[in-house]
Amino acid sequence: YDLVNWTDWDGDDLIAPSEPYDEVYAHKPYVIKHDGVVYHFYCAVDKNNRRCIAVATSKDLSSLKLK
Repeated sequence: YDLVNWTDWDGDDLIAPSEPYDEVYAHKPYVIKHDGVVYHFYCAVDKNNRRCIAVATSKDLSSLKLK
């Protein structure tokens, strides 16, 4: 990967709207790994334009749990 030549992702979405607080969009991601767990923090926005910081966790990156 050279960050110049991109290809479309054809796998499952890593994260998709699943809670009322992120049903409009999610942006400004930040991902860290700590003690074998991946934490994906992001700004979530609902239909009323309310925003919050959400976090999803994963141990294997194939499944996420929203918190």
